Formats: sequence, C-alpha cells, structure tokens
Amino acid sequence: MPIRDKLLQAVARYDLLDPHDRVLVGVSGGQDSLALLLLLHELAPDLQIELVVAHLHHGLRGEAADADQQYVGDLAARLGLPFATDRTDVAALAEGEKIGIEEAGRRARYRFFDRAADGHGCHKIALAHTATDRAETLLMHLFRGAGLQGLRAIPPRRGRIIRPLILVTRQETGEYCRITNTEVRLDSTNLDPAPLRNRLRADLLPQLEREYGPGIEGALCRAAEHALAEIEWTEPLVEQALAGARQGQGLSLERLREMPRGLRHRVLRRFLHEAGHPLVDVAQERWEALEALVEAGGTGRRLELSPGPGVELVYGVLAVAEPAAETEADEGAVRLCVPGRVELPGGRAMVATVAAAPTEHYPPAEANCAVLDADRAGEVLLVRRARPGDRFVPLGMSGQKKLQDFFVDNKVPSRQRRPWLVTREDGEILWIVGHRLAAAARVQGGTKRLLTLSLGEL
Repeated sequence: MPIRDKLLQAVARYDLLDPHDRVLVGVSGGQDSLALLLLLHELAPDLQIELVVAHLHHGLRGEAADADQQYVGDLAARLGLPFATDRTDVAALAEGEKIGIEEAGRRARYRFFDRAADGHGCHKIALAHTATDRAETLLMHLFRGAGLQGLRAIPPRRGRIIRPLILVTRQETGEYCRITNTEVRLDSTNLDPAPLRNRLRADLLPQLEREYGPGIEGALCRAAEHALAEIEWTEPLVEQALAGARQGQGLSLERLREMPRGLRHRVLRRFLHEAGHPLVDVAQERWEALEALVEAGGTGRRLELSPGPGVELVYGVLAVAEPAAETEADEGAVRLCVPGRVELPGGRAMVATVAAAPTEHYPPAEANCAVLDADRAGEVLLVRRARPGDRFVPLGMSGQKKLQDFFVDNKVPSRQRRPWLVTREDGEILWIVGHRLAAAARVQGGTKRLLTLSLGEL
C-alpha cells in the first residue's frame, strides 16, 4: 500500500483529524518528520486542514543543530507555512531534573509543542512516530516487564497529540524522501550505541528480521494493536471502578481490595497519573510494594514510588503524598493574568480561561479544576503554596477558618498540607487547589462571566 494511503488509513482508523483542524507538525529534519510534513501538506486541501511547522533546537550538537533549525525554517517558508521554533538547554534540563539526556529532550519537546500549539491556535499536534518506532518501543517495554499499558507501545492518539505515520515503516519514509528528492538531516546522536533504543534499532531488530524471518516488525505492531484494543474496550470499566473507589482526595482501601488484581493495578495507575506522578519511572518492585501496602493497610504508612509524589495510608484511604523536598520549599507567588497560563515548579501549569456564564447552575470545584465568577476574581491572580497562618472563608460558610484547621477537620494527611492556592492580587484566597473553593468569588445567580482554572502537567 502506498505511504499516502497508509497515512489516510491511520487518520480514518484512529479518528486523528477533523475538517478545519489547525495542526502543529513537529519537524526535526529527519526522514520521518519530513515525510509527515510533506504528505500532510499534499493532503491538506482534501483533509481541509491548516498546518503550522514546529522545530525545537535542543542546544546540543552545535552548528549541526543550528543548520537543522535553519533548514526546517527554510522548508516551512517554501511551503508557505507558519513556523514556530525555540531553543532550550536540554543538558541543563537533564541536570536540573536529574534525568537522562534522552528523557530531558523528550520532555522539552512536548512542553515546546504544547506552548507552540497554544500560541498558534492549533487543535492537534502531529508527531512523526512510525510503525518501526512502535515496534522498538514494544521491545523496550517488554524488556522492562511492561503490563498491558506498556504493550500498546506508542498510541496513535493521546489527547491532541496524533501520529499519522503509525502504520508506516521507517523504510517507507526513507524511500518516500528518496523518490521526492527530499534532503534529509542526520542526527548524530541516533548513532550513539548507549541508548537502548539505538541498540534495538541498529542491532536487535535487524537481527530478528534476518534470523527469524521478515515480518517481525509487523508482528510486534499487531501485538501493540491487540493491546490497544483491549485497553479501549476495558477503559470504561476502569473509569467506573476508579469513580467507585474514590474517597475524598484518595482511594478507599476497602474498595481497592475488592477489585481483581489486574483491575486494581489499572485503577492505581490512572489515579497516580491524574496526580501527576511520572509512571515511567516506577520500577516493578515498587508496584509490588504498593500492592503489599494496599493489602496490609494501616495508618501513617508511606511508600516512595520514584522521584516525585509518594503515597501514604490515612484513615483507610490511599492518598498521594507530596515529596518532602517539595513540601519544605517556599517558591513564592506566581502572577497569572486572566485569561492566561503560567508554569509552576514541579512540572505543573495553571491555566485560566474565561467564558460567558451559562443559564444553568455551575458545579463547584472538583480535584484540579475550579469555576469562579471572573469579575469578582479579578484580572490578575496569584498562585502560591499554602503557608502557616493562611485563612479563608470556605464555600458554604460565612466565617473565616484557619487552613490548618480545615485540613485537620477533613483528615488531610500532613504531607499534603501545602497545596497550591489561588488568590486575588490583594491576597484573598479564592481556591485551595484539590480541596475547596472559597466563598470570595463563588459563582452566583448574577454571574455574567465564568473563570475556569485548571492545574495540570506541562
């Protein structure tokens, strides 16, 4: 099947694009991303989409990286497409977040793509992962003892991120670039044998194809498809089980123990993911320790899963516990202009949007999202950590209450007593993120504009 038809097949099978979508296309200058850009540009009139080209300079490889950035920018200009670019110091990011260069580059790219998509009004972010990447990822996950989530490897779609080349092999993108006389930029870091993916690409997969017959790559991708299909039809069951297990800001141990082990594992993964935990860093023995913690129960017991939030048991509830280092820090207040977005320490971001008020009653805050009266909240907000002595008027009450007393009354674990707060510019607390709205800017019958605040990952 021609590469063009495979892309269209992926778009239809996974519902990747809609008419009038504005699509940010991540382009490194390598053969996969160039093939993606040129194919989408060719198909844009038929698909009724608009494209924006995006390229991130990683601050590595010196003049070669400068040339890559220039090349992609020139190509975007020749195609008559908007070009979004930025430069970051990936090495410094790796050192600051105590992660490897490869993971730092991945995080930097996704953060850049999100910023660029927001800035250019893009509905989708198209990345050039191929079937070959999917097969390599499945092998990597197998070597790490992955469960069902890991066996799906690279999903064709995650939120607004889409992968239109997920049915296309790397060999096919190379052939496409050859027959279209497209100059391909080469990244020397892909030749470094240290990263596991590079070794799989250069050695293991070719060896499997030679010694065990052609088609191994396709077989791995089919296995990933089967895992994806299982996840999709069982996902509503996981959501239902998670909702049934929720108790306050945590999960009921009693409900967790009633679940089959496989369902419980997926519920725990979803719960930790929503709390912002980097699940990719959790080793198998930590998952087993978490299972043992759930079975054993108790109060005050804590488990560190990886760098980042841990979990602890409080009054029969499994709750997320902030890392000690974060709870001891005082980052100060960050200004948030409304509407707008600010990045917060710890890889989080607060987003503020404004819309006309609906006629029906609007619900109060839930978890990491809150709705307030935009006019009473003000045009500039402050986002900061809770501090000793903080007071607020909880929604539904008329008098002030110490934040510490509020936490005690609601049995909030001590390690979770420094959540993010949103205040007016004058310091009046509007929202205890993840816990309670204040009365100060609550939505009322006369509210004309709604302010929606959401805390999420970068």
